Amino acid sequence: MSESNTNESDDNYYEIVKEYYKEEGFAKFSANCRNSESCNDRGLRFLKGRIREKSLAKNSNKNIEHIDEVGYDLKDKNNGKKIEFKTACLLTRKYKQKVKTITATIINVRGNIENRQFQGKADYYIFGGTDGLVMCSCKTLTRFIKSSGDCWKCLIPFNECKILFLNNSDYRVITEKAEQYYSESNFDFAEKINELIESFIII
Repeated sequence: MSESNTNESDDNYYEIVKEYYKEEGFAKFSANCRNSESCNDRGLRFLKGRIREKSLAKNSNKNIEHIDEVGYDLKDKNNGKKIEFKTACLLTRKYKQKVKTITATIINVRGNIENRQFQGKADYYIFGGTDGLVMCSCKTLTRFIKSSGDCWKCLIPFNECKILFLNNSDYRVITEKAEQYYSESNFDFAEKINELIESFIII
């Protein structure tokens, strides 16, 4: 875990992050997530995460910047806290209930890591996507890290994370705004990217 430049408790910082986005920022992030679902093709899948990372930065009311360093994607401009975003399922598909365990690959490394110790470079981790967003500290995450071949994976109980927002009836204002933004944008990232690639091909 990196050295933090501030002394805020974890609970205080979660509230600070929620204040950065408020309902409007979370709604726009949610709409961008839905648009990024068009990038599920294997050749474009890495762009889905990039779109979501940049959306978190751009909708933070200029408080968070996109960095894209090894081990963290985002940095709080106000206090230097480092944040890593990971796409993960938060809700069950059928009933939109909270999942019991959040599963995500935290980092891929070269070679077997069976006897290594996890060294998180971020201060906080944000998980989610179209289901919403939750957040936990590196200290909390480390308790639920497992080595698997050449990567570190987390299987963290949902209740160990703090909810920023969820795409369900408990956060109706956000979900309704997100639906509005999504309907108005009608944007297919995959289609636009493929068009751009085609335009640069020398024939």
